[in-house]
Amino acid sequence: MNKISPDEPVYVISVAARLVGLHEQTLRIYEKKGLVVPRRTDKKTRLYSMNDLKKLRLIKLLTQKRGLNLAGVKMILEMIDDIDRALREFEEELENLL
Repeated sequence: MNKISPDEPVYVISVAARLVGLHEQTLRIYEKKGLVVPRRTDKKTRLYSMNDLKKLRLIKLLTQKRGLNLAGVKMILEMIDDIDRALREFEEELENLL
């Protein structure tokens, strides 16, 4: 049995919305704001990956539990991406030294 990669888009918007406990329109708004970018099929159907679902759960936490607006959420997501990128670069540099 093949494992599904966390980055592989497999969930249509109705399933993704149900799994994270949000309305489909909310997911569309998040996409429009650039917070999450689901892949599209040739027929333009949105497909979400497990990593997309994790990001949606984080957005839900930040907005509903922490009271952040979408601009604040976007800043936090960008900082997380910056930190992840810096960590990967550091790990690569460290490997090159060894």
